[in-house]
Amino acid sequence: MSSEKHILIPLFLRRSDLDGEGPANLAMSVQEGEMAELITADNFDELLDDLGELGVPRFHVFDLVAEARAAELMRRIESGRARGHADDSEIAILPDGEGVLMAINTDDAITNNGFKVSDWRTEGPGRPEVFGSWELPLADCEALLSAPHDEHRIAHARAVAAKVAEIPNPHVIQHAQIVLEQATGAYVGFLSISVADVRDTFGQTEPGLEDVPDAGIQSAIYAESQKFDPEEAFGVAMDAVWDRLVADFPTLAEDGEPEDDDGMEP
Repeated sequence: MSSEKHILIPLFLRRSDLDGEGPANLAMSVQEGEMAELITADNFDELLDDLGELGVPRFHVFDLVAEARAAELMRRIESGRARGHADDSEIAILPDGEGVLMAINTDDAITNNGFKVSDWRTEGPGRPEVFGSWELPLADCEALLSAPHDEHRIAHARAVAAKVAEIPNPHVIQHAQIVLEQATGAYVGFLSISVADVRDTFGQTEPGLEDVPDAGIQSAIYAESQKFDPEEAFGVAMDAVWDRLVADFPTLAEDGEPEDDDGMEP
């Protein structure tokens, strides 16, 4: 397989007993200890007899798992199953955040591995191609499943951000940013400036500012933020974070103080 980034939808044959006599089903995720086998191009023909009566799966891939949940809800409503859990579908979230809905047509039998995958993700350059495990050899599947999080999924990040940016209320966008800062791994800003801040600061002394559109102010804030040298502010912020960590986790203080820039303890 090429070094180009790909996304894998894993599909498992999950069994209820070791003898294979009990009921089985298709699943995109399994728990540790469950009797399940990853369906790949290598073993598909061997498993075909077990797969045949389980129904033909169809996959729908979205930018976000919330979109997959919404699609599944609409599917259940339209089929008259809005109440209760539908056992012929499953929703999974992939490592980089895409949501996948698997819908199984239990009226059809599996005869080949030509399962349909509908890609509803935002179009654009840099969007990785989607493969199902049933299309690839086991070695390629294992490599994709064990790959670390991709640090360069800029296209996916832009697609997700664009969905929030469509909200016309700027206060909702600001609160979304604040909430996102609480997510593990997110950047946290110690200084935030909004269009409202600029208008409040200069509105009384610079009357011409009222003629400048919000989009123009937003662009100016962003452009200058890219040139801002945060070195001094970064040091102050990190000192404050360390003090908070020591307060929250006292054992850190027992290990000694952090070293300063020249390698000496303060």
